[in-house]
Parts: sequence; structure tokens; C-alpha cells
Amino acid sequence: MAVTESIQSFSGFVAAFGDKYSADGGHKLARSASGKLHAVFADTQGGHYKIVRAYSDNGLGFTTAIVTENKTGAIGAYMYFPSLAVSGEDVYVVYSEAERNVSRGMLSIIKYTGNGVNQQHRQFFTENTEDFFYTDIVLDKDGYIYIVATFISNAQKIRVFRSNAPRDITAFTEEICTSNAWPAAYPKLSVDPANNVYLTYELHSTWVVNSPKQIAVHKRIKVANSGVWSPAAMLAQSFRAQHPDAVFHNGKLYLVYSEQVNNINENCVLHYLVYDKDDLSVLDDKIVLSEKKIYSPRLSFSGDTPLIQYVGSADGSVYQVKMTAGDASGSVWSAPQILSDASNAVYVHNVADVVADTPDVLWYNTSDEKVYFANKIDIPDLVPPANGSVIINGGEALTKNPALQLTLFATDAGSGLAEMNISETSAFSAIWQPYATSLEYTLIEQTPNQEKTIYVWYKDHAGNISATISASIELTDAGGSGGAVKINSDTPYTNTRNVTLTFSNNHALAYDMRVSDDATAKWVSVNTTLAWTLPSGDGTKMISVEYRNQAGNVTWNGAGDSIELDTTAPAGSLEINEGETATDNAVFKLKLTASADTVSMNINETDAWSIWQNYSIQTSYALLDTATGNKTVYVWLKDRAGNISATISAGIILEDTAGNTVPDLAAPAANVPVGKKIYAYPNPAQPRKEDITIAYSADKDSAVNIYLYNILGEKIWSASGYARVGAKNEVIWNGRDAYGSEAGNGVYILLLTDERKKILARGRLTILDD
Repeated sequence: MAVTESIQSFSGFVAAFGDKYSADGGHKLARSASGKLHAVFADTQGGHYKIVRAYSDNGLGFTTAIVTENKTGAIGAYMYFPSLAVSGEDVYVVYSEAERNVSRGMLSIIKYTGNGVNQQHRQFFTENTEDFFYTDIVLDKDGYIYIVATFISNAQKIRVFRSNAPRDITAFTEEICTSNAWPAAYPKLSVDPANNVYLTYELHSTWVVNSPKQIAVHKRIKVANSGVWSPAAMLAQSFRAQHPDAVFHNGKLYLVYSEQVNNINENCVLHYLVYDKDDLSVLDDKIVLSEKKIYSPRLSFSGDTPLIQYVGSADGSVYQVKMTAGDASGSVWSAPQILSDASNAVYVHNVADVVADTPDVLWYNTSDEKVYFANKIDIPDLVPPANGSVIINGGEALTKNPALQLTLFATDAGSGLAEMNISETSAFSAIWQPYATSLEYTLIEQTPNQEKTIYVWYKDHAGNISATISASIELTDAGGSGGAVKINSDTPYTNTRNVTLTFSNNHALAYDMRVSDDATAKWVSVNTTLAWTLPSGDGTKMISVEYRNQAGNVTWNGAGDSIELDTTAPAGSLEINEGETATDNAVFKLKLTASADTVSMNINETDAWSIWQNYSIQTSYALLDTATGNKTVYVWLKDRAGNISATISAGIILEDTAGNTVPDLAAPAANVPVGKKIYAYPNPAQPRKEDITIAYSADKDSAVNIYLYNILGEKIWSASGYARVGAKNEVIWNGRDAYGSEAGNGVYILLLTDERKKILARGRLTILDD
């Protein structure tokens, strides 16, 4: 913006600058806690010396008042080099007085309390040799007052004074800072939150014009209620290093100064240094800019943005107040703004802590002999957008779809985000587009099975461009690989529809998976195991699996599996000794027929399983009970799926060795129990499909009881009946307990008792329902 309209002129205060007091100590600026600005000037019209204070609540509407003056006009009486500091709303003004005719110099201080309402005055130091010039004043956080001044006599030494009590101007103690014999000038004080005080100034090899100069920096380390000034940390001597200004900010000490390295004819460079606050070692030293002449640079901070105001001249004849702004690192600086309209500015001063991005600056113009004030100056935005990021498809690594969903983000504390540039190479694309937080971007280069990288740059309204941000994704035509499913740990057969699926090698980016068979397909969370019900009907059952990522636009297939569902029990027949009805040999020849998928058989002479053995059409069986009489052989068949047939039996009469046949009864018909027996068929049973028949017999006609227990000894079901010898005695059970609930899969005990609950026979029943 043009700064003319924001300049406030203080006219009539200063008639002319002299040789010394018109320098840095000639006018100062400070801000109180409430935001009120205070400025001081030296006015020297016609030998009438005045110290003038100006103050303002709004930055432009200043009120002026005379701090003190010498109205005698006596030759040799002077007041000059005022400096200014504030603490809360209290204002402190220090200035130099001199009586040249008696070679006496004095330092005086005035304190305004209540924002300038009440005034206290104290002449706290007198030197009967020469006077003081170039003053500065600060207060530490405890309220102790520090004053520095250059003393003309004795090679223009630096002298430092500290108040004996906080905010008290009645008594000061001089502290020894340096014993350097070189002349010193332009001292500047700064203080940190720990009450350490920093002092910087010029050191001249001689007081001859254009003699070599260098910059000295001291630190006063607070020790209890006293302190020790460290030896000076010196910047390397050059032809001319001048006009230092130091500001403590965010834990570091910052310094600016102007330098001509070799001779008066070369350009000046503007230095920006960062010091370690503990040992005053230089952490960083950058040259901000170069001009023909650079004088009195002054440093301030707006947040973390450093600002430097200075008097600069491009040609050595026109001198203007200018300002440059840097980024937080001090690496990038703006082109200087011109703040003054007139062409003969000298010596600027500012407030180090900028409020609301409106820096304040004070300077003197030799053309019209006025002091000028300006604020509300635009701070250039030099900081590029930060914290940039780009995320592709929510962070996935693979995609089949060349249309990418981009999530974009950046921040800009200066002029704000304006545009972004998206490219598939590390160079800008031809199009800058408005900044947005999300965008669909279709790849230009769509060769599959390659990694695609998206590059993004963010630009703010000032034109600053962020660092390169990038993210990558693989464009694939297969969509990825991985994942496998096994049914019942890869067994080939099952006799029940209820199976367990086991998944392995799941893809790392898989979000969910779709499990499918011939009848069902459903998306489920990625798991390692899953219960599954196969479609009804015997035959080969296929299970497949495919995976999907979180974005939903990438799928890939895993390896499937198959299993044979067989729910039909095998059937068969049994023949003993080729159909004989009697034999005197206790070893029988058995002939079996069975379904084609039968793999094992169980042979016993009681109605209970014994040992399973491989199925064979022809086999022999040796009786365990070799007493003569009716003999029954029981057989069960099992197929490869584990289905067990109903009980198959056949009978024969065993004669004695003499060939006599002494049967108890005629040979029983098939499936008619002989003696005290109880058994069930089919066994194993599936009561959900068909009822269970329980057959029983006794050795005499009698009333009986039938009981069913589980393996824990809990009664499940009971019934009453009448057993007739040689008859087929049966009772039907529907597979439900006494309360109507289905009995679960497992082994159960059958008991046959007489009326007095005496056990006559035992049997077993296995339930294997699907």
C-alpha cells in the first residue's frame, strides 16, 4: 500500500540535527501495556533546548508535551539524546545534559506514572569532565532499570548504570562492562524473560572518520540481586561495521547491522545474525540485501516474521526509509518497501514487538526538519504454504481405476492459500487451479502395472509456492493378489453342511472380503476363520473368496477350495456261511455287500460297535461266545464322508461238536433280537430327518422299562413296554427330551430294566445330526 496517508508528521520540534545528538539517540519510540505509543525528541531551536514527548492511543492522533527544557539560552547549556522505555503504563525518559563552559556532563531520568499523569525527575549522575551522548534504557522483568551511555572523555567509553531498586529512579549504581580502549558509539540494550541483559555497540579503531569499526555484544548474567557482564563477543573486524540493533525473541538474540567490508566506495550489506543466548556464539549470519548506503537498521518481529526498517540509498544521494520482511528462518527476504516520501531521511527507530501486523517506525527528515511517524504498513508475505500433503484413494497402494481421489491439505498463515498445481512429473503442469481439499484426478499416463506418482504444489495469494509434495500408487490390471480359503482344513469330504472356512495370506490392504458358493455370496470383515453352511444337496461344493480395499474400487481374487458333501449313509447286506442255518464251527465266513463309497466296517456279536476295520466283501468272524444256540452277527458300514449305516445283522444256529443241534429256538429272523437285548436303529441316528426305532427283547415275557441317558448320567427320555420272547419288540423315539427340546449330537446310553428297575440289557446310541 502507499504509505503517504499513514504518516504522521511532528513538525516544529527539531530545527536541525547537530553532529552527535541527531544520531540514534535523537528520537525514540515505545509502546505501553495498554497499546499507547510514546515518542521522545530533542528540540534545539536557537539555543533553547527541550526534551519533548508525544503520545497517542490510536497511532496517529498524537498529543505532545514538554518533558523538560532550558529556557535561559545560556551558551554551553545543552539537553539532548533522549531515550525511552515503558513498564506497564509507566514511562521512563533518560537524556543527557551538559554545561560545556565548565566541562560538566549529567545524566537525568524522568518517570511518568499512570500513563504520563505524574512526573518524577532525578539527575542521577554528574561527571565533571565531559558530557554523555548516545543513550539507551530498558527495564527487566523485575523492574530494575538499566541505562547505557557513551562518555566522550577517556576514549568515549561505554558506561552502564543500574537502579538500586525496581522502578526506582532515586539511586543508580555504575557497573563495569568493558575495558576496551577503542571509542564506542550507538549502544543498544535488550533484555530476556530470565532478566539477562544484552548490550551491543560499535567499536572504532580511532575516532577518525571512516576508521575501521566492528560490533561488540555483551551479556549481563543475573546472579541473585546482582549480575556480571561477560566479555564482549566480537564480530570480525571489517572496514566499517556500524549501527547495530539487538532484539531478544523466542529464546534467541537477534542482531542487525550495516557493513562495508573494504572501503567507503563499495556498497553496504545488511547483516541478520542469530546468537545462542547462553554463550553468545553465532548460530546464523545472513546478508539480507545490498545497497549503496545502509544506515541505522532496526529490527522488529510480527509473530515469527522478522522486519528490518532502515535508511537506504541506491545512489548515495537520495536517502529513504525502507522496510524488508523475512521468513521465519531469515533465509528469504522481500524486496524493500519505501516508507518515506521525502528523500532525505536519517536515523529510524521502531517498536520491536509488532502488534496486529502493524509495525511502527519513526524517522527524521533533514529537508523539512520534521520527525515522521508511520504505521499500518503492509507486511509482505514471504512464507510459502506449509504442512502440505496429498493422499491418493485414502492411502491405498493399488488401484484398477485411473480416476484417483485426491485428498489435499496445506496451511498458509500469511496471505492465504490460492492455487495448486498437480502433475505426474516433478515439473509444474501447465495449469494452476483453485485450491481445494478434495479432487478427482484422472491419470494421463495409464500404462498398467506401474507405480504412478502425483506431485502437488500449493501457492498463496502472494505468489509463494510450497515445497514439492508427492504420493504414489500402483495402477494394476490384475488388482493385486493374495488370500486363500480352505474348507475344513482341506479335507476332501464332509457329511454335514456346517463347515469351517480358514483364510490365509490375506492381502495387507484388504478391508473386507466376499465369500461365495453356488447359492450364497456375502461381504464380511477380513477374518482367519468363518463358520459357513454349504448349499443343500449332495455333491461337490465350491467356495471362492475375493478382497476389497477400504476405498472400494480395488478388488482381487484369492485361491478357492472345494469339498464333497455326502449326507447319505451306506446300505448293504450280510450273509453267514453262504446262507447256512446251522454250523458246528465257531468261525463264520461272512459275505458283505455295500455301497460303492464304503470304506470301513464294524463287526460284533452284540448290538454295539467295537473296532472299525477296512471294508472287505469277504471276511471271517470268530465267535467270542461259543456256547451252542442261536447266534447273531451285527455289522455297520461307514463311507468316506463318515456316514454310518443302519445296523445290518444275520443269524445262524451253532451246534455242538457231536453234530447235535440243541437250539433254544429256531433261528431268529433278521433284525429280531435274541435274549436280553436293547439297541436302536438307525445308529448313528439323525432324528431331524427320521425317527429312531429302539428294539428290545427279554428271556421271558415280561413288562419292561426303556431309558435313555446322556454320557453325564442325566436321564433324557424314558418309555414303558412289554417284551415277548421271539417277537420284534420296538418303541419309536422322535429325538426330543421330556421337555420337547432336540437332543444334541453325541453318544447316549440305552437301558432295559424289569418292573423292579433291575437292568436287563445295555446299548448305545449315537446322534450325528447336521
